[in-house]
Amino acid sequence: MLAALLADPVAAAAVTLVAVLVVTRLSAGSDLLAIRFVTFLGAARRIYMPLLDRIGTQTVGIGAENRALRQEFVADVPAPVTDVVAALDAAGDSRYEVSVLSGLKSAWAGNTEVASVVTYAGPKPIPAAPDWLRPDQVHVFLFRPDHGPDRTRVCAHYEANSWRPDRWKDHLYKGETYDAAKGVRQVRGELATEGLVFPGPGDDDAPDIVTGE
Repeated sequence: MLAALLADPVAAAAVTLVAVLVVTRLSAGSDLLAIRFVTFLGAARRIYMPLLDRIGTQTVGIGAENRALRQEFVADVPAPVTDVVAALDAAGDSRYEVSVLSGLKSAWAGNTEVASVVTYAGPKPIPAAPDWLRPDQVHVFLFRPDHGPDRTRVCAHYEANSWRPDRWKDHLYKGETYDAAKGVRQVRGELATEGLVFPGPGDDDAPDIVTGE
């Protein structure tokens, strides 16, 4: 399988890309994934994730593109993506960063995500370890709904950390750690803390939502 993988230039490029991301992170730290780069990295993911989707589908039958689930819906927020991400980062005890290893998602309405961020959860493997080596993560993926660029559709779930090799299987197959409701509760609470959502009735597109005024 490895020989066939490396013989395909597209596949070799995808494998190299993932390796470079890991090595770069280890050598340069987390600043490269700071939320101030969320717009740039969101655009980059829409370019390289189809590449990873092809190689994953061909080799192990798992693609890098998938659909958001309705139970992962958090809110339609009356603010642009950058403001939503900044609010999440300000609200919780843990900082958010751009997610570069998560699959590129489409919403049930067909919109492709424009940004993806994570914050990490659980105990560190050793006290001196960085946050991104905690076992779990809250993954937030954001879309622009059809009704304008100044409104953001927010979805989330709790899952195994994609940077941890020992957690990859759980992450890829939505294993026992995956919990949509847990992620939605945390993210909805953080947005409420920042005044971006309030309890309200749902609509036909996404039932039981919380929306901003």
